[in-house]
Amino acid sequence: MYVTKDINKVILGGTVINTPELRTTGNGTKVTNFVLQTVSEIPHGDAVVRMHKIIGWGQVAQEIVSSIAVGQRVTVEGELTYHNDKDGVMVAEIKAYRLFI
Repeated sequence: MYVTKDINKVILGGTVINTPELRTTGNGTKVTNFVLQTVSEIPHGDAVVRMHKIIGWGQVAQEIVSSIAVGQRVTVEGELTYHNDKDGVMVAEIKAYRLFI
């Protein structure tokens, strides 16, 4: 057995639920986010629908805004991140590195 380095990699394929809008931070960095819906089929049961917040920074943000639309199926590669919102609630999101259309 060998020890591997830590891995934080997420690949999600699903349907875009909202229109991403490009914003600029105070220091000039481009950022956007959107919600990706995935549906997991459960044998002999109902499907489980999940919503995932996807965030893109810099060039990835610009690619997201210019390439995707509501209802489109896309695959996102990125990493799982967490932050506290304005109310102090921990929020999970996927920081996108690549987008496959």
